[in-house]
Formats: sequence, structure tokens, C-alpha cells
Amino acid sequence: MPVGVDGTARFVQDVAEEAGVRVNEVVRARSTWEDLGFLRNRIRGKRVFFAGDTGVEIPLARFLADAGAVVLEVGAPRLDRRFLAPELQALGPDVDVVVSPDWRGQMQRIEETRPDVVVASPGLHVPLVAMGHLCRSPRDFLEAGLYGYEGARRILELFTRTFERAESLDALNL
Repeated sequence: MPVGVDGTARFVQDVAEEAGVRVNEVVRARSTWEDLGFLRNRIRGKRVFFAGDTGVEIPLARFLADAGAVVLEVGAPRLDRRFLAPELQALGPDVDVVVSPDWRGQMQRIEETRPDVVVASPGLHVPLVAMGHLCRSPRDFLEAGLYGYEGARRILELFTRTFERAESLDALNL
């Protein structure tokens, strides 16, 4: 899926190959990664939990893991392992992927792991915020446009703004 820098580069390469055209996206992808350095540094080490809602959680999690975030769990409403095999492989074996997760179990795991941010649907978003968790809706990423190289920037900017707002509010409590 063309989410993030590597996903976009793979997508462009695959489409070009199908069309019989040779392209090399390595230089463009490397340049994009360098341009996103500040934003990647801002999310590096942040712990992210994806509750699952839209079906793009796995490629989104793969991109964030590539950018340096620590992905704790990825909930997916459904999972076509054949279609998502490259995404699952790139995500790595250390990330728990839960298909059709039950919300009670997720709430318990979120409480136990205390991630820096939870990407959750509106049904979980409100109770999680009430319990003191920082949350983003997966629809925010869809509405911002998460595909392509510019989508990679928008994803990182959404997470960065989320953390900056939380830090600003925390500073007010001092």
C-alpha cells in the first residue's frame, strides 16, 4: 500500500514494472526520508497502539515503525494475509497484530502498556481520553490524505502536532 516513504516507493516500482517501465525510486525515497528527518526525530521512540477501525492500520503502523516509533499492537478489522504479506513482513515479528480485536481486551492492554498515543475509533476514543490517554482517530489520517510521499509528511505532522498539543497542555498544569 502506498503509505509512507517505503510503501510509496514499492508501489511506484510495482506499477511501473506492470506497465513495462523501469524506474528507480531509491533516490527519491532516500531524499524524502532525509527531508522528513525532523518529524521522524519527533516521533522516534513514541509508543503507539492501533485499536483498528479502517483497514489501513497495518501499513500505517509499518510506516511509523520505519520512522522510529514503537508500535505496541495493531488491531485490524479484517486481514488478508496474502495481500498484506509485504506489510506484515516489514512490520516485523515483534508487533502484535490482532484481527477483529475485542474492545474490552484492547482497553485492558492499553491500560497495561500505557502508550504515548492510541489510534482508536470514536467508540473507544472517548472512554480512552476520559481515562487519561492521548488519542487520534484513524479517520484523521484518511481525511488528511495518507498516500504518497506527501502523505508520509502529513502522517508525521499529525502525530507531531498531537504530541506538541499534549506537551503544551501538560506545561499549563505546572
